[in-house]
Amino acid sequence: MLRDAVFRSGIPVMIASVCVLATMYLAAIRGERLARYWAVAWILLVVRYIWNAMWGTPFPNLSVMTVGLVLRVAFAASILGGVSALRGERFPARWIVALSLMIPLAGVGFQVFLLDRFGVAAAITTVGTVLLLSVASWRLATAGALPAVERIATAIALMTYTLSSGVSWALADGSKAFATATMLGWSAQLLIGVGLLATFLRLSHDKEVAWRLTMESRLTEALGEFVHLCMHCKAVRDEHQQWHPLERFVARRTSSQLSHGVCNDCARRHYPDDWSDLQGQSA
Repeated sequence: MLRDAVFRSGIPVMIASVCVLATMYLAAIRGERLARYWAVAWILLVVRYIWNAMWGTPFPNLSVMTVGLVLRVAFAASILGGVSALRGERFPARWIVALSLMIPLAGVGFQVFLLDRFGVAAAITTVGTVLLLSVASWRLATAGALPAVERIATAIALMTYTLSSGVSWALADGSKAFATATMLGWSAQLLIGVGLLATFLRLSHDKEVAWRLTMESRLTEALGEFVHLCMHCKAVRDEHQQWHPLERFVARRTSSQLSHGVCNDCARRHYPDDWSDLQGQSA
């Protein structure tokens, strides 16, 4: 069966692992709360893919199916939790656990009540997962704290994955529609990982530029737009035409304090003997 061959090929695991690495990088380097939730989400997705590859589809019994459904909803709930954290809202881990258990178990209960007919458990779980991911996509697209182009692109990729994974379970195994939905889902996963990296790298760049502009503005405000320096001693002339040592001028105009040291060029020029000794010791 094509569905089993897809899971056992290892391609879904490799693609999901790209997103795991991207989110773990952002969580470790930048400490982003969204990335922590999403790293957990994609780890759960990798586990789900491995679970599906181990047991095949359809699942051999109700217990195996229930675990697979729980992993599916836990992924969606973790994605929603990450977006909520990004927006400064509380989304405790217990909510993720509750959603991960309530939706699949409700589906399994209905399926048992209906004597295992109609695939009710999978249908209810799929609807719940699509709703959670759709809400997450919308809230990510409207999160004003992130750069517009990158966040919207990531949200579109997330919604594309949501729709493709939502319909693929109902498509005939081996059909062109199933293959198309599968490829679309894989592509969307890669775009989510790349988009998330681009989003936070752009955010870092914007913060650095803003910091530089702020520092330049404060320095200009403190020192004046044009500073007159003596070409020999580097003394500074103020607005009253008085000359002051650079250290005193900066200390009076800003909150900064200057300290002294000797650069390598000056050390070689003014202290050649000491510089030679230092070079010999370092060698």
